Amino acid sequence: MSAPPFADDGEHLQAELGRLDLLLIQRAVRARQTAGGDPRLRGLVVGDEELERLLTRVPGRPLWGGDDETTEARLAASWQEMTARIDARVEATLSANRSLRLLELVGRFQLNPFGFQVLLLTLAPELDLRYERIFGWLHDDLTRSRPSLGLALDLFGGGLPGGLVLRRHFEPGEALGELVTLGDPERPQPRRSLTLRPGVLDWLLHGRCPALPGVRRVDPQPLLLSDEHRARLDALAQTEDKAFITLVGPPGAGRRSFAAAAADAWGCPLFALDSAQINALPADQRDARLADALRVAALEGGVLLWDDPEVPPALIDALAQDRQPVLFVASQRPWVQLDPPAGLPPLVEVRFPVPERALRIALWEALLPEAGRDVHTVAGETFRFHPGAIRAAAHTARGLAAQRPDGAVALQDVLTAGRRHATPKLGALASHVSTEDRWDDLVLPEDRKHLLFDIVRRVRLEHTVLDVWGFGRRSRSARGIAALFSGPPGTGKTMAAAIIARETGRDMFRIDLSQVVSKYIGETEKHLDKVFSEAESTDVALFFDEADALFGKRTAVNDARDRYANIEVSYLLQRIDAYPGLIILATNLRKNMDEAFTRRLDVVVEFPLPDEESRRRIWQRIWPESAPVHEEVDAALLARGLDISGGSIRNIAITSAYLAAEADAPIRNEHILEASRVEFRKLGKVLSSNHLLKQWSPRA
Repeated sequence: MSAPPFADDGEHLQAELGRLDLLLIQRAVRARQTAGGDPRLRGLVVGDEELERLLTRVPGRPLWGGDDETTEARLAASWQEMTARIDARVEATLSANRSLRLLELVGRFQLNPFGFQVLLLTLAPELDLRYERIFGWLHDDLTRSRPSLGLALDLFGGGLPGGLVLRRHFEPGEALGELVTLGDPERPQPRRSLTLRPGVLDWLLHGRCPALPGVRRVDPQPLLLSDEHRARLDALAQTEDKAFITLVGPPGAGRRSFAAAAADAWGCPLFALDSAQINALPADQRDARLADALRVAALEGGVLLWDDPEVPPALIDALAQDRQPVLFVASQRPWVQLDPPAGLPPLVEVRFPVPERALRIALWEALLPEAGRDVHTVAGETFRFHPGAIRAAAHTARGLAAQRPDGAVALQDVLTAGRRHATPKLGALASHVSTEDRWDDLVLPEDRKHLLFDIVRRVRLEHTVLDVWGFGRRSRSARGIAALFSGPPGTGKTMAAAIIARETGRDMFRIDLSQVVSKYIGETEKHLDKVFSEAESTDVALFFDEADALFGKRTAVNDARDRYANIEVSYLLQRIDAYPGLIILATNLRKNMDEAFTRRLDVVVEFPLPDEESRRRIWQRIWPESAPVHEEVDAALLARGLDISGGSIRNIAITSAYLAAEADAPIRNEHILEASRVEFRKLGKVLSSNHLLKQWSPRA
């Protein structure tokens, strides 16, 4: 007659505890035979007879060894019979394609028979309180209600040599030590209590471990992937060996979603570790939290994701020693270990650049289906966002739309939300620059303006030329635009850059070189890395004013300072080549720029000082329509008499307006004259008397 399968895990645990009971009965019988004395004093005194038995016992022999071979043989036969019955029912259960958690745990941690029996012994008082009194009686001390190492060795370990070997199973890194911990470190080893480590009991009873602080289960979500990422995911799904996978990209790039999809393809959960929260713990607590996370992953057959390039040795060692099959590392830069431990699998790197235009449009469509194809297309073309930023911007757009009665998401909601989320976290390294100026406000020779129009054209038509027509496949460096504006101060370089950013739908950030450049070796590169990494994740335009301070000519190496200065320039060249967005550099001293750098630029525009006709046009446009300008103010006269830059003209106009406002009068020549003197003094010049100045002088 075949044995029936176990109905559930509870019935299986009950049967295993019944088998354990036979061993405990056997030890209790032996204890009665050897203890002697008044049983009412058991655990309180050691009588003469018991002392003699203890002194004459062979060292290392189990504490309770009886002489009643008949009773022991009968109990052993019952144990073997029960073992055969349990084994048959286990086989029937597995044949019915049903699993048993206790056996799953044994398999995942590769426990040997000794480890399995110790685990069951430690589990017993967690399931049935009667075992506390049984263990107290067997310990000859009712205060010791937990199983001990000595009791485990007496029950399962045999004599002294075997016991010494079996104690090693409780050492750190051993399978049994991952499940059972030895308490009471101040006591002799045989008296140390056995306790289940956190999560083991919960998983055995419920199939799921409790949540750990800093460790989050990540469920797979519907995912839109590029063709390259889909191919990488399919390849990973076929991997049967252990794997070490780095996911390189900024936050919000989809690294965690990709890892969750890979884990789901393997049929296992993903646990994301919060490196900031875990690293903030004291060292001993941090190590314990990592050990708990590894145990939870092993219990649930899951894999781990660490979100920092500095990977704790505990995680690396677990992967190398086959205690964790897969480790994902999410980082903004490639992971490198100079001396990897033996057993560490080859590194697999998956990069997460900004999605291509078609995928960006598809993401907007998936998140805002009701907005319409035109809105999705404009959003996808305007904002070169990673998936996380698109998701956040879509949520913001819904919030903006909800403030109107109809609640429908419109294009303006998406554009406003996109610009809010296009702000990089640059802190003191950069400041936002916006403008209301138009092309008509920028007075430049027509050939220079056409060069500026070319920059806008390149940005707007990048998808067509690089993706549709295939030029991007021939040269990766073709993606992204770098321009240089050179010319004296006040000639419109910043104004032109801001207009270009607005025309291309991008926010522009002026990089503060006083905060970026550092006298300490390596700090400048660190600041620049933050600037470029943040900019890449938000698709903003970067504006480097006085760029010659950063992009100066490389010099002959005479000392360490020269060598590191050259390294900074080389690093900048690499980052600009790799930047997929818009970079505009401005300099007053083009001759000081490194020639190797200027050769790599897409567009170079010279901003000359305005001639008389250009100055006249600037003076005509400088006054707002609502400003009260007296009819005596003559743009041609001002242009002929003041040979200055457009920036100085703007400064004079604003200063004269304040002077007129103070006098509660229209802006007159006298106000412009005084403002001109202020501007010339600022420039270190003297405004000399001439025919024009005499005309400006107030009439007596």
